[in-house]
Amino acid sequence: MNNWHVRIRWMTPILLLVWTGALTGCHQGAPATLPFSTATPDLMAIHAQETIEASLQQDTGTDEVGASPAVTEQPANTSASAQDVTPADPLPVAEAPATSTHTATSTPTATATPTVTSMPTATPTPDLAATATNQAATLATGVAATLAARATQEAQAAQMAAAVAATLTAQAPTATSTPRPSLTPRPSPTLQPTATPLSETPLRLAYIYGDVRDSDIHVLDMTSGLDRTVANRSCDEAEPGWAPGGKLLFYHSDCAGTYDLYAVDIERGAVQQLTTSPCDEREPDSSPDGRQLVYRRNCMTQAYNVDGELWVLSLADGSENYLGVQGRAPAWSPDGARLAFMSDRSGGWEIYVYEFASGATRQITDCYENCRFPAWSPDSQTIIYHTTTGPTTTDAATLWIVSAQGGEPRLLVTGEGAGRATWSATGWIAFNSRQGVELVDATGGQRRTLLSGDTPWGPVWSR
Repeated sequence: MNNWHVRIRWMTPILLLVWTGALTGCHQGAPATLPFSTATPDLMAIHAQETIEASLQQDTGTDEVGASPAVTEQPANTSASAQDVTPADPLPVAEAPATSTHTATSTPTATATPTVTSMPTATPTPDLAATATNQAATLATGVAATLAARATQEAQAAQMAAAVAATLTAQAPTATSTPRPSLTPRPSPTLQPTATPLSETPLRLAYIYGDVRDSDIHVLDMTSGLDRTVANRSCDEAEPGWAPGGKLLFYHSDCAGTYDLYAVDIERGAVQQLTTSPCDEREPDSSPDGRQLVYRRNCMTQAYNVDGELWVLSLADGSENYLGVQGRAPAWSPDGARLAFMSDRSGGWEIYVYEFASGATRQITDCYENCRFPAWSPDSQTIIYHTTTGPTTTDAATLWIVSAQGGEPRLLVTGEGAGRATWSATGWIAFNSRQGVELVDATGGQRRTLLSGDTPWGPVWSR
């Protein structure tokens, strides 16, 4: 027994040392295991995802032009919402290395290592707000360019419309042909007027159609036979006179309240008012060069069958010049040197000639009846006029020809109320009568009706 006790007492320290070493080795060789706990969410990852979602909600709203900005493709490792955030593969739970099992102390029950949520992949998160802003700016630039192009097209269309509108205003519709008095055949080619043709311009005949002081103006083309109205407003339009070339016609009209002078382009139908004074301007006739008009002016009312002042209007600048002569129905000579006109200054209507060079006026007729409405021959040497049925009437009766210097007149046409005459450059004389508008040659022969009826009158040949 004593020996056992001795042994025990001797071995006790040794056993304590061994036990202590064993305990120390166990603590160093096997890491302590923690009990398993509920997985803790990665708050930083969730916060980052919420920031991305807020940016997407702001940038995917409808912009001002109605188009949604394009959505930038998400990185492969970035999820679309907080609910879909998937942690990366959990880190493996650390396993203790194999150690000796101690009988003195039982190994604690293994506790699961908490699952570690990995941080979002290191791939940089795209700046969605900046991307959306850039896309919106690009879209806005494209829209602005489209709108600018459309505005340019609309402006060009408006300019074209305005141009078209301006063209239609300057070129009025061409006067349409109007069925008027029946036309008898024009002089056949076998007819040979005595006068030699002096012009190659188209031969046209303007004439008045309708009642006195309520009439229109027509033009008959002698080549085509086309008869058309060139002035037919609801007012009096009468007393036509041609400009050289046979395309522009002057006339008077009371459409503006008083009688004024007008010009009409018979091919385009465009009309221009030439005078606007409170007086009456009537009976225009063009100079041979087409630069001036001579006309009668009256500032009294109801000045129909009376003398008036003879004025000249410059078509270039609109200036007017009073000739100091009283008369009516002035006619410019083809050579441009003189005017023929009629006047009742002596108590009855006579024919007079005014010379521009000297300013002198000479009476060339001495009629018992009234001598009225002179017209020049193409060579400016003779004047044709008509007489009335008596000294107190205005009813036409016969046609006469007299030298521009005066002298004995020659009877040309009688019967059927031959009146207002005009002498063409081709030698034909047209005049109105009870038959309508008739034609004769310079000898009074080959008489025939050109326009029948009692409504056409006051013919004037183009020149």
